[in-house]
Amino acid sequence: NAPQAYRSLAVVRVSQNRHGEAAWLLEESLRLERGKSSDATPVKVMKSMLAPKNMVDSLASMLATMQYKFLVPLAQNQIETHRAITYATYPRSETDTIGFYNLGKADTMVGNYASANSWFSKNKIPLLGSRPTYEIYSYLNSDDKATGNTYLKDALAQMSALAQMSAFQQAVHGGNNLNMYGRIETSRDSTLAYLQGDTNRAITILAERIERGAVLDFSYQFPMYEALRAHPKWSALREKSNMTVTKQQAIYQKLRNQDATINDLLTPSI
Repeated sequence: NAPQAYRSLAVVRVSQNRHGEAAWLLEESLRLERGKSSDATPVKVMKSMLAPKNMVDSLASMLATMQYKFLVPLAQNQIETHRAITYATYPRSETDTIGFYNLGKADTMVGNYASANSWFSKNKIPLLGSRPTYEIYSYLNSDDKATGNTYLKDALAQMSALAQMSAFQQAVHGGNNLNMYGRIETSRDSTLAYLQGDTNRAITILAERIERGAVLDFSYQFPMYEALRAHPKWSALREKSNMTVTKQQAIYQKLRNQDATINDLLTPSI
């Protein structure tokens, strides 16, 4: 009955592209906690679940009662509404690191880069070891492109270090282990390629992910990715992603309908 255990397993299932199970796990964790979660995990899983067809609408309605309600309009591509709710929610204090990032991201989405940079600059220490991709994008599209290029260079260096760590992990443990570094960072790898202007490489990375069972989360409908959506191969990627969403949604519904327990997800049958 520990909600955090459900959320932790949900993150693992997302990394394994078992999105239907992850959706059920997250929903169960929220139900156990009755909407009082202060953990960031629901945000991570929600991005995966609310794919092009809004895979699990019930998750959005549950999150709407929590501190994550500012994210729900994003699943419906209501960017201005998202920004308004974000501004009504944050910052919660003078040192609200997450709030500053959320405000900067909201301004970036509507193209208000000067305001976004003012929020981002309040975080002296990067959230991810290197600057988040939305922050990099904002600076690259503002009058301060030099800072954007510096942050992009730092992010690429971190990505290279993670790739080396992943290769070491594979060498030590063998090629069949769950390569967490590679799985978690692949989406960021694609975005960094895109920020470099290499749309073809970004598409190639996404295609590899989707071939393994990943889905295109709702972030790709935002203005930031307009050039990516214009790529000739985008429609095919979206179609394949939607097929995966349909299959995973069926798994999620099966778990809900059969009143599954956590033990059902720890067996090979699902």
